[in-house]
Amino acid sequence: MKKILVSILFVSAISVSVNAADYEMRSEFIYCDLNDGMTLKDAADQAKEYGKFSKQAGTKYIQSMLVPIHAGQVDYDYILWGSWPDGKAMYDEWGSYLNDYDESFTTMDEDSSSESASECKSRIAAFHTGVISNTKDMSDPDNRKPVQFSGCSLKEGVSIEDVHKYMEEDGKLMTKFGFTGWSRGTFSPYLGFDPDYPYDFVDMIFWHSFEERGNMANNYGDFVEKHPDIESGYNDLVECAPSNSFYNELLFDNLD
Repeated sequence: MKKILVSILFVSAISVSVNAADYEMRSEFIYCDLNDGMTLKDAADQAKEYGKFSKQAGTKYIQSMLVPIHAGQVDYDYILWGSWPDGKAMYDEWGSYLNDYDESFTTMDEDSSSESASECKSRIAAFHTGVISNTKDMSDPDNRKPVQFSGCSLKEGVSIEDVHKYMEEDGKLMTKFGFTGWSRGTFSPYLGFDPDYPYDFVDMIFWHSFEERGNMANNYGDFVEKHPDIESGYNDLVECAPSNSFYNELLFDNLD
């Protein structure tokens, strides 16, 4: 899919049980290539330096790194996924970054290297709606968590609210079946998208561990057999591209 992939982890961080979350955040996705000789760890370490600045500045911002697992041929090495609780926090953080960060960064850590680990070439912003999550009785979360995204188009007469209602009902059935440690939500275009961007939203499913992902993979066929209308019902609402998978690693969290 093109450039809306999704933090965050943000549906996942909300609840400790089954929860129809129904909240909205704003997210940005920054597409980056590693410079020669640099590693993902180098890029993560430099991003964490900004996290220190953000915390000191008091901006409400959370950032993670998305790295492709099964995502086809991509033209980037990783994506930085950042989120704010609302529009004011978004522009407060951007104002702080653009007006204050460069000068502050040079004095925060005199031992840090000034060489950039990567070149970040494009950014987009999206509205993120957390729909439902279930973290009840889940396994211990992984540091690197699996997440899948699929670009979707609404069929004629269908609204995004119809999709959210479907996801909520589907999530309740998934919970009753025994699937734990997952979250689901959508991302809708906001800023930076191409005029011919082909999707109305992106469907995201986030798992707290690869163990939980594997459990769903092994048992989803039985779930669909028990609830045969689930997939056909969703297909009546939307047309979606095949999913792409990534791992998500939290870099810093300054939302509190």
